[in-house]
Amino acid sequence: MIAELEDLDAGEDHYDAKFTVLTENVEHHIKEEEDELFQQIKKTAANSEELGRQMKQRKQELEREIKSSKEKSNQEKAVYAA
Repeated sequence: MIAELEDLDAGEDHYDAKFTVLTENVEHHIKEEEDELFQQIKKTAANSEELGRQMKQRKQELEREIKSSKEKSNQEKAVYAA
């Protein structure tokens, strides 16, 4: 459609109609992105934040388990050494 506009002079009969159709197509595309794609992106971002929170929590749990396991192992070594 842009190529068709480039081939026409601004004063030609169909220029205004083609320009209007192009404008409507662009506006429709923008609205579609705002209504659909941006909403999907927001949901994905929210899901990513939640996933990040869960991963951080799990990491902390595993670090506590490792620390506890090391402490228990050191205690057992001390008992056997005595």
